[in-house]
Amino acid sequence: MNLNEHYQRDNEIFNQLMHQSPIGIAIVDKRGVLVDCNKALGDMLGYSQEELLNLSFEDFTHPEDLNKEWPMIKNMWNGEIDKYHIIKRYIHKSGEIIWVDLVGSILYKNKEKSTLGFAFVQDITERVKAKEELKRSKEYYQGVIEDQTELIVRWKFNGILTFVNNSYCEYFEKKRDELIGKSFLALIPEEDRHLINENIANITLENPIASHEHRVIKSDGSIGWTEWVNRGIFNEQGGIIEYQSVGRDITERKKAEKIMRLARDRSEFYKDLLAHDISNIFNNIKLSLKLLKLEKQDPQTLIKKKEAINIIEDQIKRGSSLISNVRSFSVLDNEEQTIKSVDIKNVLHNAIESIKSRFNKENINIKMKIDEDISIVSAGDMLYNAFENLILNGIMHNRNDLKVIWINASKIQLNDGKYVKLEFKDNGIGISNERKKNIFQRTYDRENLTGGMGIGLSLVSRIIELYEGKLSVENRIYGDYTKGSNFIVYLKEI
Repeated sequence: MNLNEHYQRDNEIFNQLMHQSPIGIAIVDKRGVLVDCNKALGDMLGYSQEELLNLSFEDFTHPEDLNKEWPMIKNMWNGEIDKYHIIKRYIHKSGEIIWVDLVGSILYKNKEKSTLGFAFVQDITERVKAKEELKRSKEYYQGVIEDQTELIVRWKFNGILTFVNNSYCEYFEKKRDELIGKSFLALIPEEDRHLINENIANITLENPIASHEHRVIKSDGSIGWTEWVNRGIFNEQGGIIEYQSVGRDITERKKAEKIMRLARDRSEFYKDLLAHDISNIFNNIKLSLKLLKLEKQDPQTLIKKKEAINIIEDQIKRGSSLISNVRSFSVLDNEEQTIKSVDIKNVLHNAIESIKSRFNKENINIKMKIDEDISIVSAGDMLYNAFENLILNGIMHNRNDLKVIWINASKIQLNDGKYVKLEFKDNGIGISNERKKNIFQRTYDRENLTGGMGIGLSLVSRIIELYEGKLSVENRIYGDYTKGSNFIVYLKEI
């Protein structure tokens, strides 16, 4: 086979491939005029092959794309590049815009550059439309997300944020770039972080959604509450690759729930108080009155009558203390308390004098030891009630003929500042270790309450907490609770 036969055979193969190809192919001269093209290109543009052969590629190329393509063509003919690639627009015969992916190069004959070039053209209109539609959908989705008042985030494991909407940024008063790529766990109190892991552990392909509530740390350091609905985003294998969470602030709801709960607890508390403690006082008085009505005057009966009078007097004191504490609880619940500078020596003196006047028939010895440099603490008017109840507790729950109360006050440095430490020790019946666990709880304990101890000490706890102090109880004698108690109060020194 000679060279002409080889050339003829190659030319036939090229023509066959060109005209049977589903991709548009054109052969052009240096001016861009079509010398040949296949049917696929004509179908793509809405022209017959004969019509196209009278046109330059400029005639059906979008004008805005010509400025970008001609420099590429010139560089190719100048030998600076072998070929060029461009995504461009064609104009269909009907005027419709067609997007194409074009690769252009130069035809060679016997390794010699000819004066003709060729282009492979693929119609990518549907692909571009799909991409634009996806972009529009993403922009629409983004707009919807950004317009929401709910907090919307996407995140990976360990809480690393990949998306946050405007509401989330505004809620935490942070810029988007301060949040993206960082873990949101830093915005959650450490003791609540386990709730996140526990929640997402329930998310599966079958159950992709789970919800929970947790506290958050606001920009000013205050604590808020948020509620979240978390959805898992899965890959084709069913593994979680990301989470999308929608949240909202529920701080006010939590506050309302707390108020409702406290109101319910107060209602139950006072109901039980009336039904149990006051009832016990009246029953004790009733039994004592029966003894007083006995007409016998023998020594044995006279002793019992004297005991009955003592019981009545004791129950009247308990009732008076109970009423006073209920009134104090009401003040705490309904009136705003002011924290101010308080002379601790004066408060203790007044509380002791009040107790002595009320129990003037009792054999009571109150010993007080206060460092000379102790004077002012951060407290308020209710501190008197706290001190009175602590002293009263050591007297009312004491079976000794001589009831002794030791009150010590000294300065102490704790981790969070300077405090005045006060100890109220007594030689009373003491408090078992089991009862110490709940001794300051406000809830009314029918089994453990004795003569109003529960309400008095819960009132003390409320008052000390109000003044940002600390309260605890231990045995007066280490290891033996039956020798009395030691109530320890810490108040901030001024």
